[in-house]
Amino acid sequence: MNLNGSAASRDFGWLLQNFADDTDGVSSAVVVSADGILLARSYGMDQATAEQLGAVACGMASLGNGASRLFGLDAVEQIMIEAGRGYVFSTAMGLGAVLAVVAARDCDIGLVAYAMTVLVNQSRAVLTAELLYELKNVLTP
Repeated sequence: MNLNGSAASRDFGWLLQNFADDTDGVSSAVVVSADGILLARSYGMDQATAEQLGAVACGMASLGNGASRLFGLDAVEQIMIEAGRGYVFSTAMGLGAVLAVVAARDCDIGLVAYAMTVLVNQSRAVLTAELLYELKNVLTP
């Protein structure tokens, strides 16, 4: 979450943090640009780990979009990795931004997916090209 910057960047950070805090089972969330630059992260996640999750999210999006194009499946809505101790979810947010979420194994995956959709819809009000530019410049060292 970013406490510096414009009101729009604070609003966006608040939406992401609120999602992470209020969605049972979610431990971390990040938003990255299409080129993999970290735009926002939930509290409790250090910069390096957030950047790694962002890279994973970009890779997931690229693979998902490639598979979808190959088989004529239209736009990818969500990608999920199921592992022994949890899940990683990825979904497009618009303007090339990607949301990645880490959740516990015992989470309700339907609830997490729904909450992600709500977050994406709420973010449309503030997620602009100008905000993406600002966020890239605030969090990039």
